[in-house]
Amino acid sequence: NAASEIDIVGSSDIIAVSNVRTEFTAESGYITASIAEAGGPYLQVAAHNNGTLTYHITRLDAYADIIYVRDTNIVRTADSIYEGENSDNLLSEELLFVHERTLAQEHANLLGQFHRHAGSQYTFFSAVDLNCGSLVRLIDDAFSGLNVSVLLTARTFTDESAVYRYESVGISAFDLSAPAYLEVLDRGKNDTVGSPGPPGVDGSSYTVSIQSSNGSIFRPEQVDTILTCHVYQNTTEITEALDASRFQWKRLSADPVDDGRWNTSSKAIAHKSVEIKNADCVGRTVFFCEIDLTGYEA
Repeated sequence: NAASEIDIVGSSDIIAVSNVRTEFTAESGYITASIAEAGGPYLQVAAHNNGTLTYHITRLDAYADIIYVRDTNIVRTADSIYEGENSDNLLSEELLFVHERTLAQEHANLLGQFHRHAGSQYTFFSAVDLNCGSLVRLIDDAFSGLNVSVLLTARTFTDESAVYRYESVGISAFDLSAPAYLEVLDRGKNDTVGSPGPPGVDGSSYTVSIQSSNGSIFRPEQVDTILTCHVYQNTTEITEALDASRFQWKRLSADPVDDGRWNTSSKAIAHKSVEIKNADCVGRTVFFCEIDLTGYEA
């Protein structure tokens, strides 16, 4: 029954719901219904007709404690209104601050879960044709550990690729009682610091620069340039001293599958320069070069 608190919450995002209380009436005692917290900002609604006839639920409201995102208002600090100004622009508010660590940890953990699971927009690519409104679970067990349910809100595809681009929003419920994690880094006392060690060998920093013979931004169907990779050790260019086999060009476009084919083609491997034409680009396309410096000595 969020409408009853519209003056307080407005259109702000609700982060968490707890202590749900249900107000329920129906035309028959055969009808049962309940509303319970489902984790994060979500509610689980259950209704069942235990009879054989059709009955109507006449009221099903939920009242609960909520944590929501406060709107940011910019107000002036004058004590009275200016001529012609509406008195509604005056704002009086008492602010309370949390300084207790345990409670602060719980709030931080709650906000982190909300933004990761329920308040985030996700973009991904797939060769599977899915309808908007479908529920999908995104899992990344290689890098980020992402495991979130999303609702598809938009999809984009072209005749040039069999891969679909999907836009989605996270809808995973999360656990309000999940433990909060805290890491404190303390500096050791002076008596725990050892004597300085011997100076190390002077290190080298490497910089890669890619130059385009015909600009860096092109209109569709007007791509024609040569990309050349330059490698610097500290401030000295070492491109000529490196064998071409160390250079690997890569492409990032709207078609990940075709990117894989392009990245392993003879055009992309063992060249310090590469010619880029219309056929090498799929929508918004970015090219970069990786250099293997294993075993290299100046």
